[in-house]
Amino acid sequence: GSADLAVVLAHCESCAPHRQLYTPGRNSTRVLCNHGPSHPRGQCTYHVSYADGSGVETAVFEDLVSFGSSPPVRTIVGGVLVESEGFQPPHVDGI
Repeated sequence: GSADLAVVLAHCESCAPHRQLYTPGRNSTRVLCNHGPSHPRGQCTYHVSYADGSGVETAVFEDLVSFGSSPPVRTIVGGVLVESEGFQPPHVDGI
């Protein structure tokens, strides 16, 4: 299992097509970094790499998330900015 929640951002140009896409909502906030890797605008990012050479780079948001009929909870979400070729088949919507 994984403790990271990553979903494909609507403006991810390198991501496989035909997926449900994440657009940060009005309740979301960008998580800013003052250390470690960050997007040019200071937004926190992280990169996950796997043994097969695939991986993703994400921008970090805080947003309301719900699964099924559960009430929404505020949590940290990785919005996928870059997805390596062969990362996941197109029918997978998130990590």
